[in-house]
Amino acid sequence: MVSQHKKKRRFARVQLAKQLHVRLSSVPEIFERSDGDIGLGGMFLKTDLQIPVGSDVVITIELSNVHPVELQGQVLRLDTIESSGRRGIAIEFEELPPASEIAMRNLLEKIKSFQS
Repeated sequence: MVSQHKKKRRFARVQLAKQLHVRLSSVPEIFERSDGDIGLGGMFLKTDLQIPVGSDVVITIELSNVHPVELQGQVLRLDTIESSGRRGIAIEFEELPPASEIAMRNLLEKIKSFQS
């Protein structure tokens, strides 16, 4: 069964690679993510973080051999085990400037190559 969230997406998502490091402006530490997904329109991070819905965040994504990508976004929803069977935060990216979109496309291709 396809979730309502997947039906609403404008862009395809890829599963996060183990080498991906994410920094959120509202969280002091950098954390490695290997669980969740990412696309041009946003990302889902499996985490226990409780960042309020509607919060603006700056996301810096680092992957080995790829220039870090910094994105502006907003917390779209918090998922709990009770509500969706998984715990995490959904972040919607703001409209990407052309240079950021190119960087994100390169990053997504690199993530896909790790999965091959």
